[in-house]
Amino acid sequence: MGVIPLKAGVLEGKRKVKKMKRRRSSGHEEIQEIHPTTSIVRNTVNPKWNEEFTIDIRDAGKDCLQIDIWDYDQDDSFLGAVGEVSKVRGIAGLRSFFGQIGHRMVHAAEDQFMGRVLIPLSTVPDSGFEKWFNVKSRRGREKGGEICLRVQLTTSNSASENSLSDKDFRHHWRIVRQFVRHEVCNSARGGWNGRLHQTALCLLRQHVIQTSVTDLKEAIISWLVVEEFNEKCGVQYGHIFEVLRHIEEQWNARLKLEKNPFDELTQIQVETFFDSLQSYHDWAQNILIKIRNVFPSAKPERSTILVQFLQCLSKSFDVARVRESPRGDFRKFVTSAVSESARFWFHQLGTVLSPATSCELQNILACVEIAFNSVAELFSARDFYDELFLGIDIEYFQITFRIVDIELCSTVRPHIAEVQKQLVSVSSDRGTDECNRMATASYELFLYLRKALELKTYLPASVTDVELFHMHEWFEDLVPHWIELSYREALRRIDTSLKLDCNMVGGDSTKQLCSAPDIIWLISQAMIVTWKGINWPDPFVAERFFVFLCERICATVEYFADCMKRRSLWEKKSHFFCMEPFIVKKQLCVLLNDVVYVRNNLLSMPKKLNWDREFASEDSASKSALLELFSATGEDAENSIIAEIAEKMRKDIAHYSEKLVKDLVEVELVDSIKPLMSYLETNLSSLNNWLLDCPFMKILKLTYENCIGTLYHLVKDRYNLDEIAYKRLTKAAETIVAFFVADGDGLDHDSVDTEITKLLFRCVQLRRRSTAILISHYLSKLKSEETKRCHRGYLSVQIGYVETKGIYVKVLHCRNMPSSHRSANPYVTLEPFPASAFASTASCQRTKIQKDTQAPIFDETFHFEMAGNAADKKRCRGAIVFSVLNWSRFCDDSLDGEGIECLSDVPLAASESDVDGLPIRTLSLTLPGEPSGEAFRILRHRRSEEAHRFVEERQRVARLSKKAQT
Repeated sequence: MGVIPLKAGVLEGKRKVKKMKRRRSSGHEEIQEIHPTTSIVRNTVNPKWNEEFTIDIRDAGKDCLQIDIWDYDQDDSFLGAVGEVSKVRGIAGLRSFFGQIGHRMVHAAEDQFMGRVLIPLSTVPDSGFEKWFNVKSRRGREKGGEICLRVQLTTSNSASENSLSDKDFRHHWRIVRQFVRHEVCNSARGGWNGRLHQTALCLLRQHVIQTSVTDLKEAIISWLVVEEFNEKCGVQYGHIFEVLRHIEEQWNARLKLEKNPFDELTQIQVETFFDSLQSYHDWAQNILIKIRNVFPSAKPERSTILVQFLQCLSKSFDVARVRESPRGDFRKFVTSAVSESARFWFHQLGTVLSPATSCELQNILACVEIAFNSVAELFSARDFYDELFLGIDIEYFQITFRIVDIELCSTVRPHIAEVQKQLVSVSSDRGTDECNRMATASYELFLYLRKALELKTYLPASVTDVELFHMHEWFEDLVPHWIELSYREALRRIDTSLKLDCNMVGGDSTKQLCSAPDIIWLISQAMIVTWKGINWPDPFVAERFFVFLCERICATVEYFADCMKRRSLWEKKSHFFCMEPFIVKKQLCVLLNDVVYVRNNLLSMPKKLNWDREFASEDSASKSALLELFSATGEDAENSIIAEIAEKMRKDIAHYSEKLVKDLVEVELVDSIKPLMSYLETNLSSLNNWLLDCPFMKILKLTYENCIGTLYHLVKDRYNLDEIAYKRLTKAAETIVAFFVADGDGLDHDSVDTEITKLLFRCVQLRRRSTAILISHYLSKLKSEETKRCHRGYLSVQIGYVETKGIYVKVLHCRNMPSSHRSANPYVTLEPFPASAFASTASCQRTKIQKDTQAPIFDETFHFEMAGNAADKKRCRGAIVFSVLNWSRFCDDSLDGEGIECLSDVPLAASESDVDGLPIRTLSLTLPGEPSGEAFRILRHRRSEEAHRFVEERQRVARLSKKAQT
C-alpha cells in the first residue's frame, strides 16, 4: 500500500491543556513507534503552539488521527536510561540497552493524562479544515477543554522519518531528535547552541558504529533534526553552519575518492534531504523578508548573528549545488528576497500610514511620515545592512533603493499634485491655516525626498532610471508658496517681537531690542534656510525663484523698518521730540539701531545666499535690479528717523548760533560759544554712546552741516560787524570744525571740507578784507568770467611797470568791433582800480576819438602813478579797466566792450621807452552784466568813499552794457 502524507497543525488550546502527544491510531505493530510531540507550554491553561507536523498514513479510509494531551511533570526517564550506558557490557548488552531505550521512549514519563481528540481521516475533506475540538477522556466523556487543529491530506512526500526505508537511518534520526528535543526544552534564550550531553554523544557514536549509519548519513540526520527544530524554536546559526559544512566535507571527501555520494543514500533519503534544504530556504526567505524585525538596525549587536545567518544561507546553497542549484541561483534568491523585503516593509508602512482620507492635509502629512521612514530605511540600508551583505556579494543598498524609489514616488506623487491644486486655488493673500499647514508639510516632504535623492551617490554611475531624479518637477508650482509661507511667518514674528519690545527694559549698554536680532534670525533661518533646502537644479527656474525670495526678504525688512518709523513718528508727538531744547533719548536711538542693524545684515545677504551661483548668467538684469532693491530697502525709514533727529537739533543749533553772532561784539568768544558747544557735547555724546557707528556718523555729518550752514546764513546778511567780531567769528567756525573732527575720531577731512564750509570761511574772510582788496578780488573774478559773456572784439595794448615811475600803458588798436553803428567813432577809457592804490593824479584817462572806423588805431601811451613807496608798488593787486565807447554828438556815448587787465602779473620795464618792446596783450572785449558776487555785496554795504564810488561806476557800466545789448 502506498504512503499518503498527512499534515496536522496544532494551533492552540483552551483551559486545561499544557502538553500534547500525537499518535496514529492503528491496529498495526507500529503503535510502539515514537510519535511527534509538541513543545511544552508552561504555566498556562490556554497554550498556543502554532506547530505543524507531517505523518505518513497507509489507509486514509480506515486510519484515525489521535491527539493525546498530557500535563508535563519531569521528562528525565529517558536521560536516566542514557545514564546507565556505562553499565553495558559487550555487543549483546548494547542491543538489549537499545531495546530498553525504545521502550522508554514510548513510556517516557509518568505525565498526567488530560484528554484526547480522535479524528477519523475519512472525515477530512480534500481541502482540509481548521476548527476547535472538545477534549474527551479515554472513555469518551467531555473533559471541559478545547483544542484547535488544522488537518490536511497531501500528495507530496515530506521529511517524516516514516517515509524512509532505511530502518537504522530512521532509528538514529529518532534518537537524535529525542536528545535534541530535551536540550531545546532546557536551552537558554537565543536558541539551541548545538551541544548535547557527553553521554548522549557517546551513545550516538556507539549507535553509528553498531549500525549501517555512515558519516554522510549521520551528517544528513543532524541537518534534518537541526532544520526541524530551527523552525520551531531556533538553533544558533553557528551550529547550523557547522552542520552544513560537515555535510559538504563528507560529500567532497567521497567525490575525491571518485565515489558517488548518492550511492549511499536511498532515493527517499535524498529527496527528504533536499526537501529539507528547500524548507530551510523558504524559512530563510521569510527571515530576509522580515529582516528589519528580526535584525533591526537599532540593535547593532545583532549584526554578528545576521552575518552568521547569511553565511549559513550561503553554505546551504553550496550544499544544494551538488544536485541542481548553481551558484547564480543564490544571488537571484537573495536579491529577490531583499526586493520582496523592501516591498513588504513599504507596504506595511503604507498600510499604517496610507493616505486614505478625503482630507488632503491628512494625506500629505501621512506622505511626510512615509518619506521620513523611507529615508531612515535607506540610511540603515547603507550604514548597517549593506556592509553585512557585501560578505555574500549582495548589493543590499542598491536593491533596497530601487524598490523604495519606485514605491515612494508612486505613493506621494498623486498627493503632491492635489496639494498644488488646492494651494493655487486659494485667493487670499494671507491664506488659511490649513493651506499653510499643507505648504509646510509639502516642503518637509520635499526635503525628505531630496535627502533620499542625495543617496544616489552611493549607486553605480550606470544607474540612471531613478524616479527621484524628476522630483523637482513635481514641486515646481509649490516653491512660491513655500517662500510666501516663510514671508508670512516672518511678518507674524515681527508683530510678536514688537509687542515684546514694549515691555523690554534695557541697560546702558543695550543698543538693540529683541526684534532686531529676531528679524535677522527669521531672514537667515525661515527664508535663507528654506532656499538652501530647495537647492533647485535648473539654473533658469532657480533664478526666478531666487528673485522672488529676495523680493520677499526685502519686503520683510521694509515692513520692519516701516514699523520702526511709525513708532518713531508716534514718539515724535510724545516727550521724545517735544522737549525744548531737544535732548536725545535712548529709546529713539534703539529704534534707529534696529533699522540700521537689520539693513546692514540685509546688505550681507548676497554673500550668505551665494549670490553669484544663483544667477544663470553673469550679466543678468535681475541681479542689478536686486542689488538696487537691497540698497534701497529700509533706507527711507532710516533716513527719516535720522533727518528728524537732525532737524530737531538744527532748530536748537540755530537758536544758539544766533545768540553767538549777536554776542560776538560785546562778549568774549569763550563765553559766547559755550552754550552751543555744551548743547552739541551733550547730545552728540549720547548719540555716540547709544547709536551704532553708521547712523551716528550720518547724524554727526548732518549736525555739522547744520552748524556751519546756520552760521553762514547768519553771517552772509550781516555787513555791519567790525574787524574784532569777524575775527571771533572765524575762530568760532574753526572751533566747531575741530570739535566735529575730534582729533580723527569724528568726521574725516572730506566730510568737513564741504562747499558750505568753504562758503562760510570765504564769506568771513571777504568781510575782513579792506575795500581795495575787495575791489581787486571782484575785478579778478570778473576777468575770469570773460569767456562766459558775449564777445565784442579785441583790444591790443602794451603794459609795463617802471621803477619809481608807475604803470605805463600803450593802447595800440582794436579789431573785430561790432558793426551795429553806421558811423563808428570809438575811443578807449582807462580807469585804474582800486583808487587807493594809485596817486591822486592817477584818475580815469581816455584816448582820442577815431572817426568813422571799426578798426581804430590809437597808438597812445598813458602813465598811472601808484601810491605808497616803491617796494609796495609791485605787490599791488589792482587792475585797469579798458572801456571802448562810441562817441555820439547828439546822445550819450555807447559802450562797445570792456576789457580788464590785472596788475599782479604786469612785467617790469627799465624805462618808459622800453614799454614799446614789451609783449602785446590782447584783451577780449565783452559786455558785463549786472554786478554780483559776495565781494560786490560787501562793497555795496561799505560806507567808504572808495567803495561807494566803485559801486556807482560798476552800476553805470552795467546800465551801458544793458543798453548796448538791447
